[in-house]
Amino acid sequence: DLPGGITTVTHTTPPPPGWWTSWNQTTLAQPRLRTVIITLGAQDILAGTDPAAIENDLTALITDINGFNRYKRPNGERIHVVLATVAPLGLDPTDARETNRQKLNADITNRYTTYGANDLVDLNQPLRDPAHPTNINPTYLTNGTPNDAYYQRIAQTVANAVGDGVITL
Repeated sequence: DLPGGITTVTHTTPPPPGWWTSWNQTTLAQPRLRTVIITLGAQDILAGTDPAAIENDLTALITDINGFNRYKRPNGERIHVVLATVAPLGLDPTDARETNRQKLNADITNRYTTYGANDLVDLNQPLRDPAHPTNINPTYLTNGTPNDAYYQRIAQTVANAVGDGVITL
C-alpha cells in the first residue's frame, strides 16, 4: 500500500528514485486519491519539443509500467486520469511552437484515450483571448502573469465539465 490508502497493480520494476520521491511526496501522497488532472506540455512546447515527443511522454506518464494507471484507489478501482489541453502561450501565430501547441491540442482532443486518459478537459478555449486566440485573455493576466481569475477560470472549467457529465471524477 502507498500513502493515502492507494495500492499498486502488480509490477516487479520499481520506479526510479527521483521520480518516486517526487510523486510520493505530492500526487500519490494525497489521502484517498481518486483522480489526477494532467496539465503538462506548455514548457515542452516553449522549449521547441516536437509534439510527437510530448505525446510519447504523456502516454508514458499515464500508461508506462510506473505510470498513473499502475495505481489504484482505496476502493480497488484505478486512479481516474483527466488530460488537459495546453492553454495559450502568447506565441505569434506564425511561430512553429504555436503550430506545435495547436497540433498537440488537436491530438489530445481527438485521441485522449490513446494516451491512457479516461477524460479530457479543454483549458485552451476558456482561457484564450477571443480576439487573439494564441494569447491568454487579458482578464486572466496581471502584468503578463496569470492571476487569481486565471486559476478560478480553470477551476470553474473543471467544475462545469464535472457538473455537465463531460468528465467523471
